[in-house]
Amino acid sequence: MRGSRGRTPAAYGAEHTVTRREQVDESVRAGSRRLWPYLRRHYRAYLLGFLVLVVTNLLIVSIPYLLGKMVGMLEGDPIDVAGLLRLLLIVLGIALAASLARVANRLLIFNTGRMIEYELRKALFEHMQRMHSRVFARRPVGDLVSRATNDLGSVRLLFGFGLLHLMNTPILFVMAIAFMATINVRLTPAVLVIYPIVILSVRGYSRRMFDLTQQVQGTLGDISAASQENFSAIQVVKSYTLEEHETEKMRRMSGQYLAKSVKLALTRNILFNVMTAVIGLSELILLAYGGWEIINGRLTKGEFVAFNVYLGMMIWPTMAFGFLLSVWQRGMGAMSRIEEILSEPTDPEGLIKVKGKPWGSDDFWKKDIEMRGLSWGYPPDAQEADGREMPDVLRDVTMRLEGGKFTALVGPTGCGKTTLARLISRLDNPPPGTVSLGGVDLTAIPLADLRSNIGLSTQESFLFSLTLEENIRFGRPDVEFDQIVQAAEHAELARDLEEFPKGYDTPVGERGITLSGGQRQRAAIARLLVYDTPVLILDDSLSAVDLKTEEKILGHLRDRLAGRTVLLITHRIATASEADHVYVMDQGSILEEGSHEELLESGGLYARLAEIQKLSDDLEAA
Repeated sequence: MRGSRGRTPAAYGAEHTVTRREQVDESVRAGSRRLWPYLRRHYRAYLLGFLVLVVTNLLIVSIPYLLGKMVGMLEGDPIDVAGLLRLLLIVLGIALAASLARVANRLLIFNTGRMIEYELRKALFEHMQRMHSRVFARRPVGDLVSRATNDLGSVRLLFGFGLLHLMNTPILFVMAIAFMATINVRLTPAVLVIYPIVILSVRGYSRRMFDLTQQVQGTLGDISAASQENFSAIQVVKSYTLEEHETEKMRRMSGQYLAKSVKLALTRNILFNVMTAVIGLSELILLAYGGWEIINGRLTKGEFVAFNVYLGMMIWPTMAFGFLLSVWQRGMGAMSRIEEILSEPTDPEGLIKVKGKPWGSDDFWKKDIEMRGLSWGYPPDAQEADGREMPDVLRDVTMRLEGGKFTALVGPTGCGKTTLARLISRLDNPPPGTVSLGGVDLTAIPLADLRSNIGLSTQESFLFSLTLEENIRFGRPDVEFDQIVQAAEHAELARDLEEFPKGYDTPVGERGITLSGGQRQRAAIARLLVYDTPVLILDDSLSAVDLKTEEKILGHLRDRLAGRTVLLITHRIATASEADHVYVMDQGSILEEGSHEELLESGGLYARLAEIQKLSDDLEAA
């Protein structure tokens, strides 16, 4: 049954217009909510890193103070050489200790960032594995790959470099300012009065940089998706001589990426230049005011040197703060894009609680599969090109797959046969109470149990970039090689092995590109036979095989799958004639059912399809 429809964007806009600023703020909040659990999980490592940073900065800020003392000693007469050497050794020791402490805090914080990246990648991939298959239909694979690689790298920078400088900058600022105040309390606010400009600049540019960062990352995802699609369909591109067209399309997308990247770089550099100007003004104030203090005897040369070093220490944290903003916005933008994927719906588990586990026994899976009043349509947010709601695919379907029997489902293209197969295997979830197995609602059965007992082979036979043997044993990695050979023979694939240079060890290429369509389908059938499930669904999975070979395969299947429940979805009447019972579907409804002979005698749609196919076969034979 269909759920209530959601409001269209136009209808929503009439009530409330969501501004870009609101979208950005919500993205930031969503990303932050997802980040906090990782921060809480690793707070000990970050706390220890913070403490080591405090120690590191205490050591670092003590060096200028000692340098000032050394400069002051140089003004003495006579010069205390022994005291100078002693201070020099102390400075060297402190510098060495500070270097070791700096290495320690970076190892702590950067490694924790990489650990979070690992955990997030693991969580993201696990979620993608459980995501509803419809999500993959509306999200390009290249975009998903971009989020799982480029965006995760940005998040790692946020948790490593970003958090390091987020902690380090205020620590160093506070300590440096405290030491500067002990040297000259009047000079300190004078050189720092210009620094609020940095805060105002950061505040003004942060949302702008976040927005631009998301645009750049989104465009990069589009480029990844277009590249992946182009490379997968390279034979189609070449056969239609569209190389130049595809190159031009990629050139345009790369141009958009360049323009947005330049805009982001310009925004970032403006911020950096503002910070550089602030630093330059501070140095100028120090020279002017500090020189005046020296002239009036309120500041020694050694104190001026120390003060100048402290001010220099604040240059990199100030510059790093601008870069930190860039890393932070990029990381938050990336996290919001990852959050979009982590928020996608996953395959639902059992919707109804059932006492016991009847699906734990082999006998359970040999029982009938029944559909009663099954209606199903696309999700509420699905629309046709003109904006209209998508029509229901199935309407009040009632049928029964008798346990241990061959059942055929016949009908013209687009009548809903594949949708029915997806609902039985729960690639799409049927409404509760409409599909049952052995009297148990299908939605009550855990997906892992259901899918490990229902095998599905489709018309689009996907093969992995592995060897032929590895593809056949994909569902059962530990199966014996003899079983692989037997399955290949039953799928009529063994006779083609002479064409393969390495037999079963032949790599089939990405998506099985080195095999013909019929060979890919037969390899998928062999994989399904090795998977060895009590229920099998063959969804037009022999459409690329010639009729004679199909008859041989069906003969093998009848022998091998005796006593198993098989749904044979086909548009070929000759194939359906092998079934024990036949259902005829058109426009989402069951029109006829019966044996092959009964349906021919009834003179309905099945008989008309048989007549059309016979005429087509006769014309081809002529």
